[in-house]
Amino acid sequence: MNEPQKPDFQSQEKLLRYLLDAVRDVVWAANADGTEYMYINSSAEAVYGRPLSDFSRNPGLWMDVVHTEDREQAKESDRLLFEHSGVETEYRILRPDGGIRWLNDRKYLIRNEQGECIGMGGIAEDITARRLAESSLQASERRYRLLVENSLSAVMIIQEHRIVYSNAEHDRLLGPVPDDPFCYRHFRNIHPDDREAMNQVYNRMISGETTVADMEIRVYPYACVGNEAEMKYLHFRGTHMEYEGKPAVFINFMDTSQTKALEHKLRLQDKMASLGRISAGIAHEIRNPLAGVNMYTRALEERFRAPHSLTEADWMDIHTCLEKIQSASDKIESVIRRVLDFSKSANSRMIPTDINHLIEEAIGLAAVTLRKNNIHLVKAMQPDQPLCLADASMLEQALLNIINNAVMAMRDVPGPKHMEIRTAYEGGFVRIAIGDSGPGVPKELRKSIFEPFMSTRKDGVGIGLSISRRIAADHGGGIELSDSKWGGAEFIISLPMEKGRRPE
Repeated sequence: MNEPQKPDFQSQEKLLRYLLDAVRDVVWAANADGTEYMYINSSAEAVYGRPLSDFSRNPGLWMDVVHTEDREQAKESDRLLFEHSGVETEYRILRPDGGIRWLNDRKYLIRNEQGECIGMGGIAEDITARRLAESSLQASERRYRLLVENSLSAVMIIQEHRIVYSNAEHDRLLGPVPDDPFCYRHFRNIHPDDREAMNQVYNRMISGETTVADMEIRVYPYACVGNEAEMKYLHFRGTHMEYEGKPAVFINFMDTSQTKALEHKLRLQDKMASLGRISAGIAHEIRNPLAGVNMYTRALEERFRAPHSLTEADWMDIHTCLEKIQSASDKIESVIRRVLDFSKSANSRMIPTDINHLIEEAIGLAAVTLRKNNIHLVKAMQPDQPLCLADASMLEQALLNIINNAVMAMRDVPGPKHMEIRTAYEGGFVRIAIGDSGPGVPKELRKSIFEPFMSTRKDGVGIGLSISRRIAADHGGGIELSDSKWGGAEFIISLPMEKGRRPE
């Protein structure tokens, strides 16, 4: 077998020159005072844009081509070379074609065994691409900082429960960051009712479990924690990020206090506009039971005025009258309670909520009623839906109102009774559909079905659907009526992923 052919190198020096010429960096060696080059590789022609002969004729050429702004720095590196035996510096050079290159120049002294300087050498690396990238990154950072510092949204970065950055708008809304660097460890300036929800969202984001989260919270300025008069409503969006190599949460938020006040004012105006309709409904709902109370009270009065002793039949009549009076009283109390529920101001707490889990809890509360009325429930809920900003207790009340209405509608329906609850996420909205196999809602009543005291049942108060519609509206969504697959009623609640966006 033939031996591998060896390279035709006559000496180790030739081999070394061959290897150095293959290096992209400029490699050179000169005598002890730098007045004569002993060696310079071919990469110098590509980097400097000049033939090697120019350097042989003018050993000081490397200094002549250094950018004028960097020349003093380059001369200083030459002086330090003899003090420290090695230096490293970065500077710009000018090429004959007008181009500019950045070099990282590492120089060192060559000494003999006695420690005497017998020459010098070095490696000059072309770092133009790196410096341009750094310059571009710095320019990008300056633009980003300019945008953030002048943003109308408040911005801060929280890392390890410390505020490590805040912009001017943040300081305007909440004041300068306190001297205590760990002021967010327990979220002290967040309203107590929102603190736990904020802590959960923060932990999910800092761990990377959730990359983006939206939330509405109540916050106090740092200087007046607990002062309700200074409390602000904020809508914030948190984003998981890496800051200086560690997990952090980037938060931008807007003050929605004025919007909240305006919404509250509009709700009050809407309720005032409804008072006329409600008062007529109250009069109608209360008149009949009051008439019953009066009638049975007079009957009791006649019984007790009779001169003879009360017989057993009389006592039975009295007992019946008292039962009727109690029933009428309960009816009046129910009407008043529902009117108060409708009229009271809702103080919602919007937090990221798993809608499917919330529906399961509402079904659990209604399970006994469904079972007693022999209603077969079918669930068709879309899995892995994104979390929705919602007030869990309010939304649960709206769901129970619709479920109970469906149960009452099917109470006298012969044959099998069915109910279906579906969820779906589409077009930025979570849809909750609740359908039943009851008689449905007549077409002539559909436009007014959500009005207060509008009911299709003789024993219904007609306030539940009004409350459900108000709750959906408070979430920035809506509710609509359709036909179920059994011909009964189907109510569809639409909730936006971003509060304020209305269903199409």
